[in-house]
Amino acid sequence: MLLLLRVNYFNFLIVSLMRIMKIAILAGYLLIYMSGFCQSNFKTTMKSLLGKDFPNYQWLNVPINNYGVATCYAGTNTNTKKNSFLCGTYSFFGIKKLPQSIDSLLIPNIMIEKGCSPSINATIQVEKKSIYKAILPNIASLFGLNASLTDSLAQNAVIDELEICDRRIQEGEVNTYIEDFKTDPKEIKKNFRNQSLILVVKDIVITKLKISIKSNAQLAAELDLKLKGKLVEHVGDNAEIGMYLKKINNSTYTMEINSPMVIGFLAVKKGDATRGGNKGNDNDFKLTGWKGYAITEVQLDDTSFIAN
Repeated sequence: MLLLLRVNYFNFLIVSLMRIMKIAILAGYLLIYMSGFCQSNFKTTMKSLLGKDFPNYQWLNVPINNYGVATCYAGTNTNTKKNSFLCGTYSFFGIKKLPQSIDSLLIPNIMIEKGCSPSINATIQVEKKSIYKAILPNIASLFGLNASLTDSLAQNAVIDELEICDRRIQEGEVNTYIEDFKTDPKEIKKNFRNQSLILVVKDIVITKLKISIKSNAQLAAELDLKLKGKLVEHVGDNAEIGMYLKKINNSTYTMEINSPMVIGFLAVKKGDATRGGNKGNDNDFKLTGWKGYAITEVQLDDTSFIAN
């Protein structure tokens, strides 16, 4: 009898552990699914709002503060399915110490031109709620907020300032710049000469984003932890979104980006269009004088934005 009880108890433990494991695995899949949903939601929202004005652009899953215009990849002469990352925006221009002002970060070199269309910005002002909803998971992740606090942030925050601009790099200038390389450690010139260089020639950036928050006690306590006793603190040091958190009073806070945030880009490849993974024509692109280049697509993955 005692032996039977032990066997039954052992079987009960095994079944319980299997159930716990199944629940844990299901929870893991759910978290992965929700993360992917949040990322694709941002990408889908940006494409829906801006895709008509910027055809053939690639839209990013999350906003990033580098790797826009002047970013380089190496493709092959037959396809662009396996792109090798060569350099980001600032490393392309040999900038090791980043500028402090957002304007200098936006235009790190005279080869880059900026335009902020009044009509496009008028459109996004109407859609500020949609944009905030799309970018909210990234902000919540940055500040380490749980689901309850994220919901509080969603209900009690408004966008005070929002501006989107597009940047482009000048074709003649960049060609001369690459040819004048004295050394070529990243093999940019080599790929340029053998017509396998993939170059980001235009991008879309959020240049202004300021959010005001009327917080409850729980959210205020969490934000105060991030402030570490200060009135202003910068949060986020990696390639993705970074913001200044500022305390106005015991229940009011602001969040503001501290650098341009890239949300989409247009990449081209020099050489025959059939070898460049051509996606079609872009009238605005053709006006910039990029002769001999074809619009192409960069196959991005987790290793696409490794700083080098």
